[in-house]
Amino acid sequence: MSYADYSPLIRGLTWDGTSGLLVQYSENQIENAQIIELSSGLSLSDALSVLRPVFANLNGKFPAALNVAGAGAYLLGSRLNKLGKLQDSDTQIRRAAGMVAVVTGGAQGFGETLVRGLFSEGAVVAIADMNFDGAQSLAASLNTEAGEERAFACRVNVADEVSVCRLLVDR
Repeated sequence: MSYADYSPLIRGLTWDGTSGLLVQYSENQIENAQIIELSSGLSLSDALSVLRPVFANLNGKFPAALNVAGAGAYLLGSRLNKLGKLQDSDTQIRRAAGMVAVVTGGAQGFGETLVRGLFSEGAVVAIADMNFDGAQSLAASLNTEAGEERAFACRVNVADEVSVCRLLVDR
């Protein structure tokens, strides 16, 4: 097997039935990465039989990097940064990745807690609130911290039907 054969194999081992981590090959060994020993010249099924129990014992909490002896080094992550490189120091599979959430009253209090939880689980979050300045501030803070734009501020008054319709049409 070549190094290219291991990337989809490793991604498959992170699959939870909904999504798997992105896997990127690195020519250089990665410092502080988990090390997995494989004999050279293994078939795909033999490599899988060695790797499957290793990944099963991780209980869904995967390392950010692996050095696979004889097969190279691999970065694991749930998203790419703006440079096209994997990022995510916490590579636990995110339950809300790829989903969109609208949280009314999301600029503060209980709504803010919901926004932060959904955002940390990978969702794109619309922070819908009459407190538009607070929604903008929270979105900017989350996006800066994550290094990507997945939180958006929306002005809405849920007691006003036109305002709610505008929220749904404008976004």
